[in-house]
Amino acid sequence: MKSFTCLSRLAVIATLLFSTNAFSLDAGALNKAKFEKLDTRDQEQYLEIVDREVTEVYPRYDLVYNKLVSEKSSAGLGEVFMTVDKILALGQKIWKIVDAGKPVSSTKFTKPISIIPNMDDVNGTFSSMSHWRAPIVRSFKVAYRNGFGSEVISFVYTVVFQYGGKFEGKGSYITGLFVSASNVSVSWGFNFSASSEIMSIANQGSMDSPVASAVVNINYKASSVLKSIDETDIFYVNGDGLLQRMN
Repeated sequence: MKSFTCLSRLAVIATLLFSTNAFSLDAGALNKAKFEKLDTRDQEQYLEIVDREVTEVYPRYDLVYNKLVSEKSSAGLGEVFMTVDKILALGQKIWKIVDAGKPVSSTKFTKPISIIPNMDDVNGTFSSMSHWRAPIVRSFKVAYRNGFGSEVISFVYTVVFQYGGKFEGKGSYITGLFVSASNVSVSWGFNFSASSEIMSIANQGSMDSPVASAVVNINYKASSVLKSIDETDIFYVNGDGLLQRMN
């Protein structure tokens, strides 16, 4: 009888463990009705954000193509928002890439960033530039896990820019710099948003032959009723084709 009772208890424990694992795997499909059936401890464990992982993934070249196509129908380079020495930055300093858990279409950006010579006629200057190189493209996946180890928030952001542009045969400038989001997944009970921002520009070269550079921040916020986490990934780009993650 004792043996039977012991086996029964083991069966119950195994069932509970299996149920917990099943819940962990199905966390992304959880809804309010299912959540309310959980006990308080499981609810807290589900809503607790305990881990974040950033990994580089295969580049989203399709985003580059879509953005370049959308720009063909747009005139102008946007407004000047920053100047340093003999270079200036045009486009939009800050832009959303994820809003309320959904990716913001890259076609909604005012303009991608261009860092070119500081001249009065920016459109004329840009039109006379040459030697632009093929785009540099790198993509990164960000994933958050809860107390069950389930992936409850994830998205991929892609950093793109062209480099090497010359004005009157000199310098190395930047154009088409932008950040896009894709593959955004936000489980029930969580909120997520992200934006990109040009923090600074600089001339890495000489006054006679400038090398444009910029620091780009990707800011994102993950939250539930229990916790809110703000994170920033920092990138450095320059006119020689360097794209480096700084943290």
